[in-house]
Amino acid sequence: MPRPVHFEIQAEQPERAIKFYRELFGWEFNQWEGQPYWLIKTGEKGTPGIDGGLLPRQGPAPSGMQPVTAFGLLTTFHAVPFQWRISVR
Repeated sequence: MPRPVHFEIQAEQPERAIKFYRELFGWEFNQWEGQPYWLIKTGEKGTPGIDGGLLPRQGPAPSGMQPVTAFGLLTTFHAVPFQWRISVR
């Protein structure tokens, strides 16, 4: 099966989302040619992971649970500043 090469995040408040992901994961964001779209660099070339993009939300927010696989989930959770934490089911 081919490896995923890109992901996208839609955010109601893009600037707030950029601040969150930059502070939590150290991701780099670069606005694409003045458009309301930011390229996301999640790590250095040759390291595990994929890069993506962020754009303003195009419709209603997703409902229900969204599955995510994460390694080192507890470490990541504890890195989240208290004001950013949400309830985890």
